[in-house]
Amino acid sequence: MENEGRVSVRSVAPAGAMVAAKQGHELDPLAPVVNGITALVHYHAREYGNAIEHCERVLELDPMSFLGLLAISLSYAHEGLYPQAIGYAREGARI
Repeated sequence: MENEGRVSVRSVAPAGAMVAAKQGHELDPLAPVVNGITALVHYHAREYGNAIEHCERVLELDPMSFLGLLAISLSYAHEGLYPQAIGYAREGARI
């Protein structure tokens, strides 16, 4: 069975996803959701340092952003920084 028209971050070519994220930044560089999606694009591209950087921006703009907390937790875990990953995961669980 095919994807039935659904699109996910994983189904979009990484270069195309990054282009779309950059376009979002051009439209609204301070939008937490734009930075959050950009963080997820970097996360799925295994660019964890860049993902963390964008998550930090998200959390500066919206400290209660579940998307930001989730992505930064996953990124820190992949970097092997488990105390930070657990700390952000706990914050996300409180939301």
